[in-house]
Amino acid sequence: ALVAPRSRVLDRLCPHPGHFQRVFVHVIDGAPRRARDPLLESQRAQMEREPNNESYTSLIYACVKLRHLDEAFGYFEEMLNSGHPPDARSYSHLIKGCGRARQLRRGEAFFRLLKEREVPQIRDPTVYSALINMHTHQKPLGFHLTPAEAAPAWAAWEEMRDLGVQPDEVSFNSMLTVCAKAILPDPTRALELLDEMKEIGVAPSAVT
Repeated sequence: ALVAPRSRVLDRLCPHPGHFQRVFVHVIDGAPRRARDPLLESQRAQMEREPNNESYTSLIYACVKLRHLDEAFGYFEEMLNSGHPPDARSYSHLIKGCGRARQLRRGEAFFRLLKEREVPQIRDPTVYSALINMHTHQKPLGFHLTPAEAAPAWAAWEEMRDLGVQPDEVSFNSMLTVCAKAILPDPTRALELLDEMKEIGVAPSAVT
């Protein structure tokens, strides 16, 4: 199975700003399951007509939502080979997808490779939030995390802080989820996270 694109492809990684195709994302998120495959086909056709960063990113997102993880990584590699460098969203979709598919080793291997290649977007809180999210969603809804299962999420959080990556609301919410999903809930740590949010000026949301 594809763990990550070949290293010769990753040599060409670089930053690339852009606006996400939010309309498509909202449509596929809100569509009933039976309608999602036709939407994916529609997005494939759109990408073939207008291959660019946005259409590839949307297609990767759609594949992840439908748990077509191999296909998502395939489009990621095609995106690189076509000269459309990904941004933090592309990486975060793939890492989250590994969590949805319960393929944590694959997600960890992909993240390690990004670090080895010194991909600039690795310092984006979106990517670290996706890594934390991957570990918090390794079990189906209703199941709790053991201390060993939660430990990688906390390790990612500490690494993020050590690198000087400023956490955002999503990062904090992901860590609060770790506290909530633990077999023994950790309200003390959760309250410490809330205090830290306030200290650095990150406003809690309804999700928080």
